[in-house]
Amino acid sequence: MAIRRGLSVFGLENVIVAGAAISRLFGRLENFINGELRGRVTDLRLGNVICTRRLMADNKGVCPARLLPRQPSQLYEAILEGMLLFLLARLVSPRSGWLSRRGAVAGLFLVVYGSFRILLETARNPDLAIRSLPHGLTTGIVLSGSLLAFGLALRRQVFRPEQR
Repeated sequence: MAIRRGLSVFGLENVIVAGAAISRLFGRLENFINGELRGRVTDLRLGNVICTRRLMADNKGVCPARLLPRQPSQLYEAILEGMLLFLLARLVSPRSGWLSRRGAVAGLFLVVYGSFRILLETARNPDLAIRSLPHGLTTGIVLSGSLLAFGLALRRQVFRPEQR
């Protein structure tokens, strides 16, 4: 619909960024409620045991995460990738003049989101279905690093000095 009306993706970036942040918030809250995307085992007071009747029924009476307290990584992600990223995009957009620079808010989103994801990989259990990578890297870190790099390149392009 936007393309038919002659709008570019970057012309809609503020709406897209806000929608993406809100969807991250609710998606991660859903992951927490469903006991999905478990965090790493912890002895912190924030740790919680993830074992629901549905998880036990799906796994023949066994809790897949065992009865060990785990980081609530889904809640960390909901707060950082959802609420904080939405608020940041909302604060930056109208006051900074970035609305006139196509790609500025999208670049900021990718840089901040990629950084948060890399940071949060320390609290999140790596996906078991994906083989481990060298030097303690996870697939999430590699993918988030590419988002971060793309966001930095986009921001550099958007804010480069005018060519004369």
